[in-house]
Parts: sequence; structure tokens; C-alpha cells
Amino acid sequence: MSSLSYYGKLSFLTIDKINREILLLKKRGQLEQLPLKLKEIREIEPIHDLISFDYKLAYASFPKLLPFGIQVYNAILYAFYMFSSYVVELTDSDRLSPILEEKEDHNWIIASANQIQFVAMYLEEKLLYLENYVRKKQFKNFDNFNRITNDKEVIEICKELKELHSILRDHISASPEQKKEKRTNERLQDFIQNHPTKFDKVLQKVNES
Repeated sequence: MSSLSYYGKLSFLTIDKINREILLLKKRGQLEQLPLKLKEIREIEPIHDLISFDYKLAYASFPKLLPFGIQVYNAILYAFYMFSSYVVELTDSDRLSPILEEKEDHNWIIASANQIQFVAMYLEEKLLYLENYVRKKQFKNFDNFNRITNDKEVIEICKELKELHSILRDHISASPEQKKEKRTNERLQDFIQNHPTKFDKVLQKVNES
């Protein structure tokens, strides 16, 4: 893994692909084909890498995160672990099939895709910040540990990632009935509204296309 932002970019491309397929099938009135289409998407190699994300293996794959200390390290890895679980859930045709058969209104699927598309871009932005921070400061060890972990932006990123991890964890653990009743994850929607990123205009263009 050559870059911290690899999973961020991969996440965006994955969700963009899923979102476009959902919208295309809806436009054609063929949403019943979504489970089959999702099976195809899951087999695309980069996407398979994302949904197979193993945070334990990632400990050895993100050496540039070490200067930030174990708390930031864990916050980022667990956020990605939960995010990959969220993508797995959205592309799990076995779980989606009975829900698709029960409901005629499938807007909640598109809403979910839109939400995790935001999360993908949010994660990419934060990883790029941390990656550039390390490169700029040229940290190679723990000599400046206190100064790094006292950086206000790094501390804020850590707090936000922990919050995101909690939100995704609670959503994934909810029952299908709870998810259908809520239609979209309210806590995640609040997070999106309260954490604008430089990618917001990109997301708007993608959703309008």
C-alpha cells in the first residue's frame, strides 16, 4: 500500500459505482435485478479488496500513521473496518432480496448509497490531510509524539473518526426492520450535515448526473 489515501479513493470509486448502478436500474424500472448486479460489483477486484478490508492486517500496512500515536491509528483503522462492513451490507444480495420484494419504494437504498458515498469522500479527505501532515513534518519516529498528538486538527480528526465508527457500528448492528423503519440512518445524516468536506460539490454533481 503506497498511500494512506488508497482506501479513501477506492471507497469513493466503489460507492460511485454502486450508486450509479442503483440509479440506472431504478430509471429502467429494473430494481428487481439489483441483487444480481451487486453480486457482479462485488467481484470487481478493487471493490473486493475494499469489502475484504482486514483491520488487523492494516496495522502493518499503514506505517505512516504510527507517528500520530495508537489512538489516532486505531480510530482510522476501525473507521475503515466499519465502513467496509457497511459496503458489504449494501452489496449483500442475500440480505437485500427479501427487502426489495417487500417494498415498492426503494429510495432508502439510494439514500444509503448517497450517505456512504459521503463517508468515502470524508475518509479520503482526512487521510490526505494526515498523509500530507506527515510528509510535511517529515516525522520518522516517536521523537515528536507529544507535539503531534497535541495538534488540534489531528485531535479533531481522531474524535470525528471515533464518532463515525460508532455511528456505522450501530447502524450495521440494527435489524433489517429497524433499518426499513428509519429509511436512512439519522445519526449518519446528522454527521454528514455537521461535517462538510471539500468534496461536497463533487457529491452533488454525481447525484445529479
